[in-house]
Amino acid sequence: MKCTARSLKETLLSISQEMGEHPEEYAKDPRKDFTRRRALTLPALMVLILTMDEKSAWKGLLGYFQNKIDTPLASAFVQQRKKLLPSAFSELFHRFTGTLAARKTYRGHRLLSVDGTSLKSSSYPADADAFRPGTERQPGRNLYHINALFDLENGIYTDILVQKEHTKSEDAALCEMAECSTNSEPVILPAGRGYEAYNNFEHLERKGWKYLIRLKDRNRTYAYGITLPNHSESDLPVRITLGWLTRRQMEQRGIPVPEPYYRLQNHIPFDLLEPGSAGFYLFSARIVRPKLKDGSTGPSSRTWTRLNSLLRHCEAFMPDAGILKPLSGS
Repeated sequence: MKCTARSLKETLLSISQEMGEHPEEYAKDPRKDFTRRRALTLPALMVLILTMDEKSAWKGLLGYFQNKIDTPLASAFVQQRKKLLPSAFSELFHRFTGTLAARKTYRGHRLLSVDGTSLKSSSYPADADAFRPGTERQPGRNLYHINALFDLENGIYTDILVQKEHTKSEDAALCEMAECSTNSEPVILPAGRGYEAYNNFEHLERKGWKYLIRLKDRNRTYAYGITLPNHSESDLPVRITLGWLTRRQMEQRGIPVPEPYYRLQNHIPFDLLEPGSAGFYLFSARIVRPKLKDGSTGPSSRTWTRLNSLLRHCEAFMPDAGILKPLSGS
């Protein structure tokens, strides 16, 4: 069936109605919240929150209830909203996107891109993790960071994760969204330079996803234990051992120092090794600088790194650079 605005709206409303049959699953107090018969049922409340735009609560209520004389007051809306768990919208999102057919693939792979953006809301100082004080010319505000996985071929958001401004981490969000994904199809994940991190690479590899992540390349001559050549095109294998201990600590404990070796800094997250442990992790990757059709390489904006040993027997998609063939035996 062809997806139209009408059919999508009907699907969304139908799912919210189904969720309304078990309101206790989405209530802060399941014993009493949403148990009384009210005009603002759980489905009505969720639809109102999604469709109010920038209108006041009262105008939104009047529009939803078509200016009826028994339209609930804004205070009633606020009271009902306090009873609702945020997980209700996560459930609605995933159930809705689960009904959308992802028919298009790239050579049998879903292309799931990741990125994040900030969202500003009205001032609420009690939420210290999100509140940013204002200045003489600008009022205070609350900031939130939205992280999303987006299917490039089908135009579908597959996951959303909202973080507060002062505790946000796009790397942690990517790892969490990948771990929680129920997608059973092969995946290639393109991502920007902000996602260049050992922890991201290895979480995605353990998930079985292939990925292409841009490398911070401006005036860079050294990366991942190798010297970067000053060539228009390059395709370099990377094999390095990661660990928490310094070389001196390993020598004191009689542990042979692997070569090449990179010591993880204490502030760098890496979930695959216990902090302070004497264990090692073998990291394998490739750094690729492709030449574009117009002959340029664009080191600051066109350089990508492919960091996934699972790609060694297949071709990988590279935005703006066509197809990248892996090194044999890498």
